[in-house]
Amino acid sequence: MTTRAGRLGKEEVPEGPEGSVGLRRSPRNLPQHLKEKLEQRKPEREPDIKTLPPIVFEGRIRFADDFFDCAQICDDLLQEVRRSEKEIIPIGFDLEWPFNFQTGSGKTALVQICLENSACYLLYVYSLKKLPAAFVELLHHPKVKLVGVNVKNDVWKLGRDFKEFPAQKVVENNCLDCGTYANQVLKRSCRWSLEKLTAYLLKKKINKDPEVRMSRWHIQPLSDVQKSYAATDAYVSLLLYTTIQEKAVAIEKENQNDENSTSNLTLPNVVKMRSRVVKVLLGGRLPYGVGLQLQKALSEHHHKRLSETANTLVLLEHEPVYTVGIRNKGYTEEDERKLRNLGAEFWKTNRGGLITFHGPGQLVAYPVLDLKQFHTSVRWYVHEVERMVIRVCAELGIKAKTSPDTGVWVGDRKICAIGVHGSRYVTTHGLALNCNTDLKWFDHIVPCGIEGKGVTSISKELDMDVTVADVLPIFRNAFSDQFECELIDYPLGEASQLLRNARRSMLQV
Repeated sequence: MTTRAGRLGKEEVPEGPEGSVGLRRSPRNLPQHLKEKLEQRKPEREPDIKTLPPIVFEGRIRFADDFFDCAQICDDLLQEVRRSEKEIIPIGFDLEWPFNFQTGSGKTALVQICLENSACYLLYVYSLKKLPAAFVELLHHPKVKLVGVNVKNDVWKLGRDFKEFPAQKVVENNCLDCGTYANQVLKRSCRWSLEKLTAYLLKKKINKDPEVRMSRWHIQPLSDVQKSYAATDAYVSLLLYTTIQEKAVAIEKENQNDENSTSNLTLPNVVKMRSRVVKVLLGGRLPYGVGLQLQKALSEHHHKRLSETANTLVLLEHEPVYTVGIRNKGYTEEDERKLRNLGAEFWKTNRGGLITFHGPGQLVAYPVLDLKQFHTSVRWYVHEVERMVIRVCAELGIKAKTSPDTGVWVGDRKICAIGVHGSRYVTTHGLALNCNTDLKWFDHIVPCGIEGKGVTSISKELDMDVTVADVLPIFRNAFSDQFECELIDYPLGEASQLLRNARRSMLQV
């Protein structure tokens, strides 16, 4: 076994042959009943990608390189969608764009669309100043679902490059991520790439030659190799979707034969889509001030109603810090000095509640949400957060509860502190769930100002080491279910830029 440092903790990763598809888990840290469940669902061994036969699109490729040809193709496809009696029309979807390590990502150069296994359409859009109306209408048609791995990131990219494109509406209503869908159907918790999911489901190797993938997609004419590469990506995206659907149907039929079994899987043409999307930003371990600046920037995006504003769930750990809320009971400079001398920072904030501690081993979540898209009640929101944390604890075999005091408790010991702030129904601050936190930090304060009660952690309750990385996938699933939303990860470039800006703003405070 080798240990890799995750962004929010460490996890054990079995060594495998170079190029193999890996699944990261930490079963040694899970409670026994979850270990047994994991063994029952143990998936088949992932293949070595290098040994697999290649998959290449062999159908008809239609290429359009000007506005009118692009418009004509999209209009033809739109008419086909309208004539179809199907409720759902899946479209394999992908983009290509030039990339340079000095300047970063360039403008979208090529859009790949595949409605059937025999034909693929390549639309060269790099030279277009705006997208054809038929293109926008096709991608936003109520019947259409754009399918692919990380397909929503491609849609956001298209929206950044063409301001008239309604990226947020398409993401919310017309996208289905094959990786997320595969995890739902197959009971997995993987972060898939197109290459890995193709290897796992289709037992085929898709061409990801970096010389082609990072070639100059914006320069005409495109080579036959480039066209084949691009068409194959869209074709495989559609093929993955249909394969997952077939597996979903098989599992559904199997469950229907068991009168005691219920299934949440979807039947063909009835894909369950959650309309609300929350973007997840993994912050790693950050100083508290950087976390504040990050929340400030994200909440301002809501208030300014920027075109691509998205609800965001920030997940991170903090360096040791004591924070007090608006009911701070007048902590003196001497009190602050004593706490700082312990090696922690001290911050006064605008959240609710009294004093608490944040530090390594604690999963801190800052949901920056516009409650007008959920339910316009801060009280409702706090209760939903409490219920969500109780679900996380239950998944880990811990019986947690609420009490008249805010937070989540195990007996008379607090396992999760909650303190939120709302401004025009946009939330900031959030919760801190003790995973394997050093609880000695709490000995120097009265946590949340509640006398006679203690604190605990997941590790303490289970008498085993449970890291933030272990809890993270369970937390994400519980949040998605509790708030009836779909979680998608921030593109790496966007997340890095937000974090850089937050650090820069912190230095200016």
